Amino acid sequence: MGITALTLSIGKILKPGQSQKVIGLLTAIYGIGQILGPLVSGILSKNSGNFVSAIVISAAAVILGAMILTAGILKHTITNGHGRSDLSTPRPAPQTKHEKNLVTYWNFYIKKQGGYDAVC
Repeated sequence: MGITALTLSIGKILKPGQSQKVIGLLTAIYGIGQILGPLVSGILSKNSGNFVSAIVISAAAVILGAMILTAGILKHTITNGHGRSDLSTPRPAPQTKHEKNLVTYWNFYIKKQGGYDAVC
């Protein structure tokens, strides 16, 4: 549930003028995943006799989603689409709890990686 709320907040940040479309699209994608996930897991577990293959596929989906999310955040926050650093541009202060959580996580990640230069 937390990742869903965080992702919706990120969607609103990335496309502020189209937040209704983004929220609708993300909700539809979550719905498809919630319908297909148990169906595919049931078929895989019935055929194999255990849940190992279903868990591996689920883990791969989560990892892929995390990679796509990270790539989107990096693209939006590090570059301005032309490959140049956009860090000198002042950003508005986070307003919502989710925006503040994202900024806190992002700052932690940058510090852990050795600063902005190490990430770029």
